[in-house]
Amino acid sequence: SSITDMTRWLRYLLDSTKVGGRRLVSAQNAAELFSAQQIVGDDEFYPTARLTHPHFQAYGMGWFLEDYRGEFVAFHTGSIDGRSAIIGLVPDRHLGVVILANLDHAELRHALMYTVFDRYLGPASGGTHDWSAEMRQMYGALSDSAAARGRARLAARISGTHPTLPLDRYAGTYSDSLFGTATVRSEAGHLTLSVGVLEGELEQWQYDVFRVHWRQSLGDPDYVAFTLGSDGSIDELRFRDGPRHFRRVR
Repeated sequence: SSITDMTRWLRYLLDSTKVGGRRLVSAQNAAELFSAQQIVGDDEFYPTARLTHPHFQAYGMGWFLEDYRGEFVAFHTGSIDGRSAIIGLVPDRHLGVVILANLDHAELRHALMYTVFDRYLGPASGGTHDWSAEMRQMYGALSDSAAARGRARLAARISGTHPTLPLDRYAGTYSDSLFGTATVRSEAGHLTLSVGVLEGELEQWQYDVFRVHWRQSLGDPDYVAFTLGSDGSIDELRFRDGPRHFRRVR
């Protein structure tokens, strides 16, 4: 998209989904866009909340919702290979900001958004912030912690182990009522995993735990564990980090 397109969209949202004075979405549905649909815990919200200290964190219809300096804020990021964005709205002030960057997960976007908010709202009673410096330090610390966890996981790996069953016995379809379907295939002596639009290769890590190397992701690999049922066959596939548990259906 372009800045011209994005600013038109911001004006549309800030004017209660009107264009040229004509409403395109009903007032009720427009309000629903920015109504909390789900409470978001600290572990799933943006780490910037550690510095901005919102009193509530929620998700609306495609928008993260919070308060900042007494103002209602709706925002969302976008990140894909080599590009990133953030859109921030303070609807009661008719204020919107869009930031586009040619770098994946350029977290400067958060610092710029809150800097714009501060300059529009005026001096804060608690003093000014150098959001660039503060967020750079915070994200650096998070990166260091993630690297330390990776080293600890590698050090704890038990080498020389083997899967319980032949690899083709792990192939099958696994299902979860919330997360959908996961498919494991045996191809030329190795396993692949597909979940939604993601596809990756499975590397045996230890025992029945496999490391997933996603083809579409530039981030860290995931880890999945297979569990056996009482009859000795594979019963479940679960991601070691997070709530995704898939029961085998065939």
